[in-house]
Amino acid sequence: TMRKSTFFLAFMLLMSFGFAQENLPRDPKPSYIKGQMTVSAAFTKMPLKSFHPNILEGNMIKGVDIKVLYGINGWLEMGTTCNVSLSKRTNVQFPDQENPLVFHKTIIYAPIYQGYIGETAKAHLLSIFWPCFTMADIFVSALAGGYYGYIPMWSEGKLGLYIQGSIGLGFNPSRNWGLYFEYGINNQTKTQMTFGLNVRFPGPKKWQN
Repeated sequence: TMRKSTFFLAFMLLMSFGFAQENLPRDPKPSYIKGQMTVSAAFTKMPLKSFHPNILEGNMIKGVDIKVLYGINGWLEMGTTCNVSLSKRTNVQFPDQENPLVFHKTIIYAPIYQGYIGETAKAHLLSIFWPCFTMADIFVSALAGGYYGYIPMWSEGKLGLYIQGSIGLGFNPSRNWGLYFEYGINNQTKTQMTFGLNVRFPGPKKWQN
């Protein structure tokens, strides 16, 4: 109930920003997405995939997500996403030497890497109805690419297909940068939370009212 209420209040707040900006001066070219390049850098948090029998469920891993997108039209961007995540403290289990059916739980302080790279499509829902710049941003995105995981301690790794669908909320204080939060569901780590900053190019002069 608390999550639903928080999401509803955030949605209404962003919608109010969108309506308020209908009175702002307009650009000669109304779209602020088409033909623009967006570079995003974000902090991510997601479960560590248990691709090794010693890794316990429930470990979380933090990382960095980089996106480079290009505006195809007034509401759709497409490009590439890369994520690199690192866990230095991981809950694991080891079988007992005398009784292999008995496992001992412990913590290891060794690096475990996880991440993905793939092609991304991002649709800005408010821009479908209001193509001009708005401080509010509600978007959905889809990613398809490859997953990797590697444990130097055991010299083991895993590769696989990575598919993720996400929904996000953004706030744009200006036309050249903004903040966003994104929640995704995927086929490898199950869930992912992302909080980041995006910057639009080629430059502020093109976005002046």
